Amino acid sequence: MKLARLATIAVPSEPEGWGRRTLCMGEVEVGVLFTKDVKSQHTLFVAAMSPLKHRVKIAKGGFAVIPDRQRVYSEQCIEHYANILSVFRNTTRKISSPSPSVAFIAENKAEFSYLSALSGIKYPIGNRAIADGVPDLDLEQHLANISDRMDGVALIAETRAHSHASGRFRECIRLFERAFGLAGQKLKYPLFKFLEGGNLGYTNQEIENWIEIRDRVTHADLRKSVTFESDASWVVGRAIQASYDVLLNKTMWRSADAGRRDCWQPPYGTSSPEMDLFLTKGFEWKSTMSAFDEFRRFPSNLSAHINRLPDMWWAGNRTISRDASLMRGQLEVRPNPKES
Repeated sequence: MKLARLATIAVPSEPEGWGRRTLCMGEVEVGVLFTKDVKSQHTLFVAAMSPLKHRVKIAKGGFAVIPDRQRVYSEQCIEHYANILSVFRNTTRKISSPSPSVAFIAENKAEFSYLSALSGIKYPIGNRAIADGVPDLDLEQHLANISDRMDGVALIAETRAHSHASGRFRECIRLFERAFGLAGQKLKYPLFKFLEGGNLGYTNQEIENWIEIRDRVTHADLRKSVTFESDASWVVGRAIQASYDVLLNKTMWRSADAGRRDCWQPPYGTSSPEMDLFLTKGFEWKSTMSAFDEFRRFPSNLSAHINRLPDMWWAGNRTISRDASLMRGQLEVRPNPKES
């Protein structure tokens, strides 16, 4: 039996000779199932197929359990495949997840009968939607607040210039390093203490995760693994929100001091690493929502539905096993401080 992690790779035009290209990466084979034009882009529907040493485990209710180790490695192989395509065909690429995002491959009729008798596939339950964007700033109100930290303004502008999450995240960390005059593990505690006072739900564990991602996304010298875009995609929105908080509310720029001033409070945004939302009464919410797959690895391609899988492939009863709700976070409506 095998696990198939499914993905879409969108490129501006059809890469010549790539329609049936399969690459082997260790025990994982990554290849194209079919291609299709989706929203004016050429899209490759690919599968990373990983062998399973043991029969799939069954959770309560008769749902198949996706083995995390094989899934994560398969996702890395998909990124390698997309990167090879990008380099060898000199093109941009965008990875996303279709529906379904995983399937099991039976290698004989007995395995297929075993899978077909199950209720479906067990997916993680959690919020998969992110609110994008930070509210526009009032120039007259905040111009004086940034006069001594134009380097910070430049670094946030750099986040806006990047199209990939890893680049945006890297610039956020550079801003934090610049603001506190610290890097790596030394940055962690002062940054957390500062953000803790902003009532935006930042946690010590969240900041630790940022520093760990930053180390891998920035350096590729002697480390066994290198971080790619999908490692930063889920967290970069929170990091950008924090960068505005640091830029506008840090009392002493270029200092390890965690003191805050009360210059800016976003009228809406996220209030936890789970991307819970808050809104403030009396303010218009201007934001878009981005959906991720069940594993928060790749963005969901809502236009990419695989209606028919190859023979002996099984994706479960999606009506039962897939949670149709993308937005499972909490929504908090905060009072307007101007009305207090």
